[in-house]
Amino acid sequence: NTCPRESAKFDLRIDLTLTSILNPINLINMKNDSNSDATLEAEVQRVSDSPMAPEQKTFSLKDLSFQSRAIIAFVIGIIIAGGYYTSSLRSQTAATKSNLYELDPSQVEKRQILPDLVFQDANAKASKLSDFHGQVLILSFWASWCSPCLIELPTFSQMKKKLKNKGLQILAVNLEDGDEGKKFAKDFWTRNKFDFMSFFDASKELAQNFQVDLLPSNFVIDKSGRLAFSGFGSTDWSSSQLIELIDGLLQEPAQEITNRPAIPKPTSGNLMRRGGSQDSESASEDAD
Repeated sequence: NTCPRESAKFDLRIDLTLTSILNPINLINMKNDSNSDATLEAEVQRVSDSPMAPEQKTFSLKDLSFQSRAIIAFVIGIIIAGGYYTSSLRSQTAATKSNLYELDPSQVEKRQILPDLVFQDANAKASKLSDFHGQVLILSFWASWCSPCLIELPTFSQMKKKLKNKGLQILAVNLEDGDEGKKFAKDFWTRNKFDFMSFFDASKELAQNFQVDLLPSNFVIDKSGRLAFSGFGSTDWSSSQLIELIDGLLQEPAQEITNRPAIPKPTSGNLMRRGGSQDSESASEDAD
């Protein structure tokens, strides 16, 4: 049980609060008014002494149903929880901001040593993996009919611009045979003004060395010619995560590898399945 006067005072505070939400100027005026308590008392007295017109009604939380009040409380709870989550997420991000890739000598030594693979450009000019010693390579297998490949390729160019003059090379390898694939690749490179090299593997021998059965397939090779990690499916290589990852590899020293395995003989296989969007995955820990 509450005093009628106190009940009227409580309802009036609710009315004034709701009115202030709808009209922020009222709230500012109340905050600036040093005699707000006296004003509130006078208003309570006026409401108590003055009968209301029949058509005039005041709003109170008691007028709402239990379900409505529960919904309001739920929404307020979500807003508060959302604000807390955003704040904690920002704090966590700031506190744990560090290199995504950390040089671990034990893991580096476990990376798979690759054969001295051979690449051919559109003019059938051959290049070897050893020609790129001291540089980080991203070997990307693609085809003109692979729409995820066409979406991914421009992100390599964006990555290379962000890591300019740091020793990064992108080798895009087209797996189509015939002149049609070469013509499309040339036009696509000219149209997009790519600043990385285009190679061709019509025989699929190079793709078989990496056991490619999905396009796009990407293999990141460190400065020493070892497989650092691989990624399958369309990936945004211009993202801050991957740029920081590649930048970590660029900071590693190059080592001379003398025990490279021989290039395996090609075998028949089913290649070139179209891939979807997928993040890169580390392969360095799995390589022995």
